[in-house]
Amino acid sequence: MNVSFGANALYRPNVKRIDLNTRKYKTYKAAFVEIDPKNDLKALATASDNWNDGFTFLENIVTIITNKCYRESDKIYALTSQTKDFENLDPDDLLGVVLVNCADDKYNTINFLQTNPYFEYIRGYSRFFKGIGKSIIRCIKREAKDKGLKTFSTRDAVTFYKKYGFESSPTEIYAMYWKNPKSNLNKCAK
Repeated sequence: MNVSFGANALYRPNVKRIDLNTRKYKTYKAAFVEIDPKNDLKALATASDNWNDGFTFLENIVTIITNKCYRESDKIYALTSQTKDFENLDPDDLLGVVLVNCADDKYNTINFLQTNPYFEYIRGYSRFFKGIGKSIIRCIKREAKDKGLKTFSTRDAVTFYKKYGFESSPTEIYAMYWKNPKSNLNKCAK
């Protein structure tokens, strides 16, 4: 089911997609897009309904937009397997979403990052796509320009963020910081 969508494609990152004939992963070009919250609420809500097997971060993003709590400094990005015709997005093609607040001068804050639950790792089973979270993080780092990134991770995601260069704060529980090598920050914020 396609719904109206006004996303703007920013990058074409690689993810891995399983070839159903060979059962091996092959490189696949996805699209990293910036979501327009005014025009794309229906697409996000449809995807949230599709993903809803309980609580989801995507549901939080939809609630923020619906309740008009969305700030001008907030950016919503999505990784999609759809590579063209972004005006007619199939919500089933969404691989992951993230809400980033860009108000701080030194750090962009990752408020919610979620991959499509149908592509999450389940021990012993092959996923249809992999590398979704990695591609989202890489694209967010590119979008940060000369800023660092910070997030308040869940306990289960600390290892994920450390894998991509984030460091734990010694003073804040589950606070994770990534120092951008292009910035003039001397060390991770405390």
